[in-house]
Amino acid sequence: MTVVAVLLPSAALFITYLFVLEAIKYRAGILPISRRRFRLRLAAWLLTLGLCAGVFVGLFAMSRHYMLHHPFVPLALWTTCLIAAVALIVIMYADVKEVEEGIRRRESELWRDFARALAEKEKRRQGGRGDQDKPKA
Repeated sequence: MTVVAVLLPSAALFITYLFVLEAIKYRAGILPISRRRFRLRLAAWLLTLGLCAGVFVGLFAMSRHYMLHHPFVPLALWTTCLIAAVALIVIMYADVKEVEEGIRRRESELWRDFARALAEKEKRRQGGRGDQDKPKA
């Protein structure tokens, strides 16, 4: 249990550090993500922190008194943690879909640029030959 007591706050701090770095890069314009994706990541960060706090409270701060005399309190806590975990999964799925859409869009742009470059090269090649390719009438 001591390992969990150390790992949960450490994980929360590390996740916060990563999110702050991402927020700084987003604000500076270095991170090329949409506002929607940034908001999804903000919500995921908040849910993750809340989930870590809920698990920590449930494991270490919840006394037997609550379990014996107020059984609804632990039930509400763990139900809230479960709902937060499901919401986190849904938010991360939406973020993955945004990433996939961006990859598809970028791939489409690359193929379009490739086709345009090939067409221009072919046009230059045809234009450089002059009257050699034209049939004689």
